[in-house]
Amino acid sequence: MSRPPSPRTRLRRAHARGRHDRETIDAILDAQPVCHIAYLRDGTPAVLPTLQWREGDHVYWHGSSASRALRAQDGAEVCLAVTLLDGYVLARSAFHHSVNYRSVMIYGRARRIEDPGRKLRHLETFFDRLLPGRWPTLRPMTEQELKATAVLRLPVEEASAKIRTGPPVDEEADYALPIWAGVLPVREVIGTPVPDPRNPEGGGTAGGVAGIADRIAPPAGAGGRAVAARPPGVQACTPSTYQSILRSSSSDRLCPSGTRSSPAWSLMGPAKGWSVPSMIPCLTASASARTSSGTRGP
Repeated sequence: MSRPPSPRTRLRRAHARGRHDRETIDAILDAQPVCHIAYLRDGTPAVLPTLQWREGDHVYWHGSSASRALRAQDGAEVCLAVTLLDGYVLARSAFHHSVNYRSVMIYGRARRIEDPGRKLRHLETFFDRLLPGRWPTLRPMTEQELKATAVLRLPVEEASAKIRTGPPVDEEADYALPIWAGVLPVREVIGTPVPDPRNPEGGGTAGGVAGIADRIAPPAGAGGRAVAARPPGVQACTPSTYQSILRSSSSDRLCPSGTRSSPAWSLMGPAKGWSVPSMIPCLTASASARTSSGTRGP
């Protein structure tokens, strides 16, 4: 079901990317728990990063009952935003680079859940959405813990989605340029469970946790977020290779060039036998190289 856009949800630019049907909006909300909530606190704009979950026609979030942010949001107009990054879009000019994404914005008045029984049921639903099967294995919440937890909700009424998919859109004359263009898909990955060093011996295994990871990890190809096959001619670039590239190309600090006289190859060039497609994995490898070295890198 689609609602007519309000003055706050009507897209002024890139109208073709806009969606107002609940099926699209709900799917994006259900796919990404991380959200950002804009509100006013003492007359000053503020943004709260938190986790959200949807139940029917409302989205919910929780926090400390003593939180100044949640107290300011209760009964106030807020804007909740959710975004999924699906890929980096590499064009033939800097101007036309972009990202593929799915996003939702919801406007409305937030309300706090006061009834303890309802609040507990909503928190259980939150756990079941985020970590399926985890809640029944836990120690029950105490009355004090429940009292210390606030739950707010927002109706999914004044809402819109915005989505970008597909390859870059370049100037027609640029398509003839010898520059690799395309999409670097992005996905979220559930990693291997890391046990708490204070877990008692024989006090449970990670098997159940691994099962949770299997249930919440998106299947290959879901939502267009799975990593695509490497394009022809693209070579793998390991973190160690990336570091050696940095050492041998201090002038560019990204990938070997040597052809800076040509603007098309100012950062990634075919010098030293490397083709532009073969250098694309260096962008991916750079993150793990910087992490392993403990430095920020280029």
